[in-house]
Amino acid sequence: MSNFADLCPPDESRTSRELIVKLVVAHLTGVTAFCNLVLLRNDPLGSVEPILFFFSPLVVLVQTTIGLALMISEFVIKVIKSPSSIREQGRLLDRRWRILFCPKAEPKVETLEMSQDGLLGTPSEKKSARSNHDGGSLWVRMRRSIITFGTLFYCAITIFFYNRRIELHGEESLTVADNRCFEIAIGSAFVSVLSIALLLRFPGFTQPAPEAEYKKGSTDDRRYLFFRGDPRRCDRWWQFIYIKDFGSDSTADTFLWCFLSSSLNGTSIVVSMAKFTYPSLYEGFVTQEGDHISMGQLASGDD
Repeated sequence: MSNFADLCPPDESRTSRELIVKLVVAHLTGVTAFCNLVLLRNDPLGSVEPILFFFSPLVVLVQTTIGLALMISEFVIKVIKSPSSIREQGRLLDRRWRILFCPKAEPKVETLEMSQDGLLGTPSEKKSARSNHDGGSLWVRMRRSIITFGTLFYCAITIFFYNRRIELHGEESLTVADNRCFEIAIGSAFVSVLSIALLLRFPGFTQPAPEAEYKKGSTDDRRYLFFRGDPRRCDRWWQFIYIKDFGSDSTADTFLWCFLSSSLNGTSIVVSMAKFTYPSLYEGFVTQEGDHISMGQLASGDD
């Protein structure tokens, strides 16, 4: 414990340059971790999703949690209502799980290479080339796993020092940079866990995601593609204002989820809005009821 105390001494003073460097490193680490997950899922990087994660690092955690809770609740409710449909609901649960977590199937591209003498490669040569490719893929997977574990360790250290600073100096010692780095660390840690599950081929993360179209309307596949963070949900990112047929409802929903997943000074924006809204409503309600009671007492006194 003394070593940890030395790393974060009670009289520690930090310069603005140190906080800026810490903030920049946290953002770069977070976006890199998110892009790694996108590539592991075989989703295109050329979308607005990395930018959304940059501004709202908790969006993946929030949308995945809600998608998982919705999936489980729908399964339980349907099975309770109709126990005989448990097999059908099990198939739907498997499909929804794979849409939410599993990588997309890679397109199969078959190429035939000819030697200089114009002859195709023999089966043994093809087998050797395939084994070399598998070995290279394994090496790449190992390197990415090491990097992902390193990112997860960095996030854990950031979270530890955030809590350590609160214990030693109190919440009033936290700066905007501290709260922002903590938010990025939480989101990046969750993204890294999902990446590790794909890299190490955890059970439930090995099957390819089913092909599903992102059609307009309230369809089952579209709902879980949205909570997955499919790039198609925000392909028209500039149409974030939706009024009837004007704009994109999916883009508007995406920006709304990003806003609701954000935090303000280390507190969820939803909690901050609730703390601001409900006390005001309560005070207004109490004042109004007090006026009614006073008027009633005056009326009874006159009688």
